Amino acid sequence: MVSQDAARSLFASDSVKVLVVDDHELVAEAMSSYLSTNSGFEAVAVFDIKSALDAIKLKGPFSVILLDDDMPLLEPMESMSKLSTANGGRIAMLSGMANSHAVGRALLAGAIGFVPKTLPLKLLQDAIRLMADGEIFMPSELLRTSAA
Repeated sequence: MVSQDAARSLFASDSVKVLVVDDHELVAEAMSSYLSTNSGFEAVAVFDIKSALDAIKLKGPFSVILLDDDMPLLEPMESMSKLSTANGGRIAMLSGMANSHAVGRALLAGAIGFVPKTLPLKLLQDAIRLMADGEIFMPSELLRTSAA
């Protein structure tokens, strides 16, 4: 068993710590791997809410948690609430079906952003940095859709 102090030392103090929570292992691992290969990011992939809660206890808190909005067994807002409580906030919804209704619901529930899975990887890095700095991220095409 790794102590919490030892686990925390795995992350550089100036890195943006990201937890990717998606039941599709390919998505979670690919995003985590991509982010971890880039300077300034330390990322962990998990595939269910229990593992996410365990990761927060062991390695957290995370700068940003990217949470798939279609996780099995729990409603998206219930998942977000559990992780937010454990991590002290900093949850962004990750979705394959971005629409203004889903974005509004997530933001009203306290999400720090809404990240569509169609977002280019370079923009993903920028979005995560923005959210880690305390800003709210939402792609401009969703702003145009909600304003129409």
